[in-house]
Amino acid sequence: IFIMMNEKKMPWGHISIENTTILPGGWRNFGGRASRFNAQGSRFCTIRIDDFDLAEQLISEGWLVKPVMSRNPDVTEPEYYTLKLKIKVYDDSMPDIWVIVGNKKRKLNAESLAMLDTADIISADLEILGRPTLMHEGQPDEKMCYSARIKEAYIVLAENRFSQKYADYESDDQGTDLSKMPF
Repeated sequence: IFIMMNEKKMPWGHISIENTTILPGGWRNFGGRASRFNAQGSRFCTIRIDDFDLAEQLISEGWLVKPVMSRNPDVTEPEYYTLKLKIKVYDDSMPDIWVIVGNKKRKLNAESLAMLDTADIISADLEILGRPTLMHEGQPDEKMCYSARIKEAYIVLAENRFSQKYADYESDDQGTDLSKMPF
C-alpha cells in the first residue's frame, strides 16, 4: 500500500459519497468564472451532508465540513452540513466528471463543465480526495486538515420532456460553429 504524505506527515484522505446533493446557485462554480468571492479559473461545488454522524466523523478526521445553522434563533442544532469540493483542471488532466440523463451518460471536458452551474442536478455519486492542508499557519489555532477535491463524479440531471425524444440523436460534443450553418 502506497500512501501519499505531505511534509507534515498527514496522509491524503479519500472518501466516497453516494446520492448526495450538490447545492445550487452560489454554492457552485463548475465553469470557474470570476466573482466577488472567486478568482477566475477557481472551480468548485458544495455538497450537502444530511447524515450528522457522517459529518461529525469527517470533522473528527480533519475534513473542512461546516455546519449550516437555522435562521431561527431558537434552534441550536445545524440544519445540515456542507463540504466544499475543488475541481482541479489542468492543461493535460482533470477529474472524470460524468453527466447522466435518463439512460445516457456523457463525460464532460473543461469547457463543458460550466453547464453544471445552471443544471437541474438530482443527485451525485462522488470519489473525493483530501489534500492535507495547513490552516492558520503560525497562529495559535494552527491545524492540519483536508481540503477536498473531486477525483471522479457521476452527476444525475433531471430529464425534461424532450430528453427521451432526442436521446438517440448524435451529439456534437465539440460545439457547433454557427458561422458554418446554412442559415
